[in-house]
Amino acid sequence: MPRKREIPWQERLVSDKKRKDFQAAVTADLTKGIAGIEDALCTASPAEGTDLKRKLNQYRKALERLNRMGLEPRRHVTLWGLREVLCTLRPPILGVGKAPAMETLMDWVFGGTVFDIQLLRQKKNLTKKSIQNKLSILQHGCFQYRETGNQEVCKEYAEELLGLYLDQPVLRLEQVRNRLEETCTGCGFQLDGEAALRVDELFQGVRREMGKPSISWQVQGRERALRQLSLLFVLALLTEGCYPVPGSPAARWLAGEDAASDVPVSPAPARWDLSRDDGIFQWNMEEIADELIPDVTVEGQAFHTLPAQNGRPCSTPMEQILSRWDSAQLFLLCGERDSAVSGAGKTTSLRLLGRYVPQLNPIFVPLSRVYTAYEMRNLKKENGRPRLLTWLALQGIPLPDDSALANRLLILDGLDEITTPEGVRALCDDLMALCSLPSLRIIISSKLPPAELAAWHLGLRDVANLWRSSVPCRIQTIGSAQRLDYLRRSGQEQSEDSEGLNTPFLLTLYGSTQRFLSVKHTPVFQSIRDRWLPAAIGTGQEALFYRYLCVQICRWCESCPGDDVRSEADAFFLLFALPAVAFRMLAHQVCDSYYVPSAAQPVDGETVERLIGESFPAFRQLLRYFPQYRNGGLEMLAAQSDVLNAAGLSAGQAAAVLHRSFDPDTLEWAYHFVNHAMRDNLAMLHLANLFYAAYYQQQKQQIIIDGPFWDCPVHYLPQPVLKGAFGFLCQLFGGEEPIRNILQGGPENTPCAGFSGYLLCTLAAELCIAMGYPQQRAWLARAADLRASLDPSCSANPGVEFIVLDLCEQARELRTEGRFVPAAQAARKTIQVHQEHPEFKNSDGYHSLAKVYLEQVTQALNGRNPGAEWLTAILPEERALADQVWTALHALADRGTDWPETDPVLGRLLPQSRPVLPALLALADRARLRLEHYQTSDWMGSGTMRFLVESSYVAKLLSIYAAFHEGASGAALNMLGCFCQNQQELLENNPELTFFQQNPHLHSPIPQESLWDKDHALHAWQLYLRIYQIQRGLQPYSARCLADLLLRRQVRLDGSGEALTGPGQDPSFNQAELDFLWETTNRSCSRESKGNQLCRIRFLNELLERQEPELYIQGTVRDRVSLEQELERRYRREWEDCQCAARLRKEEGYPPDLFTIMLLAEYGPLRPVPMEVEAWKSAIRTFYQAQIPTPASLEKKLSEALRDPRNRGADRDALGERLRADLSRVRYTTGYHLGMDGLRLHWDRLSRLTRVSPEFDALFHGQGTLEWRQVVDCLTA
Repeated sequence: MPRKREIPWQERLVSDKKRKDFQAAVTADLTKGIAGIEDALCTASPAEGTDLKRKLNQYRKALERLNRMGLEPRRHVTLWGLREVLCTLRPPILGVGKAPAMETLMDWVFGGTVFDIQLLRQKKNLTKKSIQNKLSILQHGCFQYRETGNQEVCKEYAEELLGLYLDQPVLRLEQVRNRLEETCTGCGFQLDGEAALRVDELFQGVRREMGKPSISWQVQGRERALRQLSLLFVLALLTEGCYPVPGSPAARWLAGEDAASDVPVSPAPARWDLSRDDGIFQWNMEEIADELIPDVTVEGQAFHTLPAQNGRPCSTPMEQILSRWDSAQLFLLCGERDSAVSGAGKTTSLRLLGRYVPQLNPIFVPLSRVYTAYEMRNLKKENGRPRLLTWLALQGIPLPDDSALANRLLILDGLDEITTPEGVRALCDDLMALCSLPSLRIIISSKLPPAELAAWHLGLRDVANLWRSSVPCRIQTIGSAQRLDYLRRSGQEQSEDSEGLNTPFLLTLYGSTQRFLSVKHTPVFQSIRDRWLPAAIGTGQEALFYRYLCVQICRWCESCPGDDVRSEADAFFLLFALPAVAFRMLAHQVCDSYYVPSAAQPVDGETVERLIGESFPAFRQLLRYFPQYRNGGLEMLAAQSDVLNAAGLSAGQAAAVLHRSFDPDTLEWAYHFVNHAMRDNLAMLHLANLFYAAYYQQQKQQIIIDGPFWDCPVHYLPQPVLKGAFGFLCQLFGGEEPIRNILQGGPENTPCAGFSGYLLCTLAAELCIAMGYPQQRAWLARAADLRASLDPSCSANPGVEFIVLDLCEQARELRTEGRFVPAAQAARKTIQVHQEHPEFKNSDGYHSLAKVYLEQVTQALNGRNPGAEWLTAILPEERALADQVWTALHALADRGTDWPETDPVLGRLLPQSRPVLPALLALADRARLRLEHYQTSDWMGSGTMRFLVESSYVAKLLSIYAAFHEGASGAALNMLGCFCQNQQELLENNPELTFFQQNPHLHSPIPQESLWDKDHALHAWQLYLRIYQIQRGLQPYSARCLADLLLRRQVRLDGSGEALTGPGQDPSFNQAELDFLWETTNRSCSRESKGNQLCRIRFLNELLERQEPELYIQGTVRDRVSLEQELERRYRREWEDCQCAARLRKEEGYPPDLFTIMLLAEYGPLRPVPMEVEAWKSAIRTFYQAQIPTPASLEKKLSEALRDPRNRGADRDALGERLRADLSRVRYTTGYHLGMDGLRLHWDRLSRLTRVSPEFDALFHGQGTLEWRQVVDCLTA
């Protein structure tokens, strides 16, 4: 007999059958109603017909929505379901024999309270049968659905009860709780022990299904169960919207906090409009829909916008948070994951907050307007007074002294937009002064937390204690329910392409566009719409934004009939001039101005006006190829070209996008976009415009593109910007396929010449990298060729980086092929480019030459015979430079704290390079020691040995030069950090290397203590940290290396974050270490390749093993459930990426590798993959036996070799010696060398498996074969 399917608790709580039956009944009612109206229309008068048609349309829409989406909102708990779970499970939660009828259960729960249904008998004089009928409806909660059908009879009663609850939720819940306690006592219910645990499990399941935050319980056992059941029954009776908002009196009562009581609702304060004519507050607050205010979470609690009611405006999440943390002074509002973007609603939320809390006298300050290099020239700190107060006074908000800030709210928007060192330092200085005022409250907003911003290492880190003391508020994306609610309220249906609308900005664009498209336009206007509004292409964010721009142009044309000149100018400004301005602003923000000179210039009023004025001359000959100008419009623009400037922009409607304000101090205009999301999207459109223009210039070969307007530092832009540009290119080219064919076709299929060809190739190369197309190398090579052949008059144009990139790539390809002579020539050309362009701060050429030398050393030490294109001598000037670098490093070290600005050899000395001097000096000294040792021994009488040692020394000093140089070569820093970890000189002089085994007479022993660096881990840390702190992307490799050093306790951080040599006395991480690991392990996962998740997995394991009740990291209490889910997700993904299943089965070509061993070591109680003990033990043995030669393994190999017919008659001792040499042979590498120390570290971590299963004990105690016992002895020695 088949086993009966067990019904999950979700199905028990809501009757699926009842829901389907009810939907069918409602469908039948609607269908019947439609038929009746259609019949009535046949005989109705014209006046009656209008009303009937409207009603018919409503019924049809309701039926279509019901068939498409089902009953809404989704139910999670009903009275019928609670009875099923509490009384009919085996064993029943309420105890055996406790299975009352629904009427009895309702009396047990609500008897004597305002929710008692029997009160209706006296109030409305209903019969007992009528009460039972109502109860049969109430128990399934169908009246709560949007389509209520015949259940409407209960709605009036339910709404009355809902009003009673909302007025005093704590009182009502307490009444239900008391009634439940009375029933438990009288009926013998047991809510202690196991029953309480089962009630808690039920409650937590419902909470998670509803998407509600976890609760910090102050009560346990029976009391918690009573409160949980009280709330569940109220949700089932009334509506699930009654679930308490975090921080509300009802939520505090539920958690068991003392003195939780209902707070009388005070009358709503009058709204205060923060809009000002000068553009400081440049958003019309009346246009912001309350439904678009995103949720905000604090310490795992989610705060939602509470709707307006009883004359009171809505209560925003930030308003609730300020009230909940009424004693806190500093609040930090940041994005996370998908909400860490422009347009997520941070600024909108803060502006609305200022509107709704006038009693706090809010002051809204856009930080990007205050702490820019341009503004900082005019803001001096006077008598300790913060610069911010001086700026506010200039804007007409005088604050004469500290008392003027008492009991005020200061809203500082856009921390992530402060990118200059002087701006960051000034902001931190002001914040420290402002936070010393006890009665001033401050909110700061940022896309990301301060520790994840590039400015963290420019000064934000210096006030780390300030950030830790703040209340961490995380803004959330717009969820599906909130999105659907907004679309419904605005009279729109949710289309298939609306799932990606997860920010207020995107939803606003979508709603505005859809409203325009739904209106029928006159035939005269249709031609304008056909020109400016092409067919929709794709459904992504870029498609929506581009369509929005086109709709905006149509609106402007419609609002100015007959003024075609004005409309044409506004359209040009919106599609071409403003994107150019936006791109300059974005590049200035995201690019490191020290390394990207074209992004260093602040985009002040003069720059904006110049860019606007240059736009039409730059695009004039190319507009005909853009979709909107193929059939005309250019004549009108050309005739009015004198108004296509900043003054013309301000006179038209496009000025609504780019605001300006007048600075009376400098007598100049300052420009800023209406919001950051608009700026960022327009910037990506500019990249698409540049590519499109350059492509068609190459196709037609008749237009010259040149001049500073076309300068584009595309190589330094983050990938999301490039992917956005690709999305806009799909709109310009009419689809994804044309642009994809151009990129994948490579430069051989697209003519490229002159500066426009160079521009096209650079953009194509970076787009290929962003989109994962394989032609990026071909585009890069062509870009370098074109840049090198440009006319000398173009030398001011940027682009040297592409020549350097191409030459370094050539050198890499040649050296991997063993062609070291041409590889060195390519690297030396790179160095020549550096010398010819000192303004280009890059030192990769020196490291590229070092890698050529080191690759030849590697191949020679690993036994490869010299080839025809191998190097045979060091150039004298390169040896001289190496000696000069060594001498200069020692001279700097001898000067101590007297740090000069420049050095004759090392060039400009940056303060950021100072911490790496000890590490670089340690590497240089050991390389020099080995060089002098062999030089004293006359190179062991061998020219080969002389070249190997000397080229190794020169290569390391060249890389040290590249790392210490102001260009700070990231590749050099990462490699040198690896050398510190490897103890590279010890490895390079190891007699077990193949070269020395083949030539033992060339090896000269050097005492190990001479080459040993006791601080090698700390030195590696310093080098990785240097590149990690540079604003060149997320640096996932250095992040992973830093995390590994800390996770292995080779380096520790003290309370202030300073690094010390490990392992330290306490193996537990302190707060500084936890914060740093949270950041580095996150950044290490940004590269999608195998192994990059491992340090994050280990950190999460160690985090979850901590015994503290709360995991407080980077100012936030982390939810254990969320961490467990992340751990399980990352473990599964890494398991698949590393092909662990195949390696554990020892399939051909898949031996167990280090990644597999590291993943096994992190296996834990969550069990994200099945554990196969025997297969895992076998894989561990196989891996370690392959890494560690032992006498037993040698004997085993020798026995097998003697049985081989090919070795018949061979000398046993000679064969054994050869096998011993093969087994003990060491491979030289310039990458990470595992070594015996590394094997022991992984072995120690792997021993965690004994806690997972005792079946691993025998493995770690060395039980098994003699060979395995000897391996374990080596690991535990």
